[in-house]
Amino acid sequence: FDFFIVMVTFAGFAIDSIGSAISLDPTLLRVLRIFRIFRILRAFRIFKAAKGLQAIIFTLVNSLPALANLFAMLGLFFFIFGVLGVTLFGPLCTIDDVHQDGLKAMRCILLPASNLLDSKVGFRNIGLALLTLFRVATGDGW
Repeated sequence: FDFFIVMVTFAGFAIDSIGSAISLDPTLLRVLRIFRIFRILRAFRIFKAAKGLQAIIFTLVNSLPALANLFAMLGLFFFIFGVLGVTLFGPLCTIDDVHQDGLKAMRCILLPASNLLDSKVGFRNIGLALLTLFRVATGDGW
């Protein structure tokens, strides 16, 4: 079985490399590409033989429900603090507010430029709040 897979792989490589130089029947090329699926079966045979790898995958699959609970709690935690951040810090001035009209623009123009927030980081809406909380939690760019 392994010999067959290796030979089909070599034939596929050879046809791919010389396929542009000569014209081949497209159905033959499709059939050879279907044989590439057998490479995946070879990987499954290796997986079946390696008992340690099976134990690792089995443990990962069994831990998925606990990980789902963990990510649900983390999402709820982020959402609660995101709503709190939008409520408390949503009206803070950003760089984009300087170019708008109205009272908020006047209030933001009077601030020094060092006190203006970047428009991509902040708590203007819940999406930006969740993104900002994720950046803070991972330490990206802080």
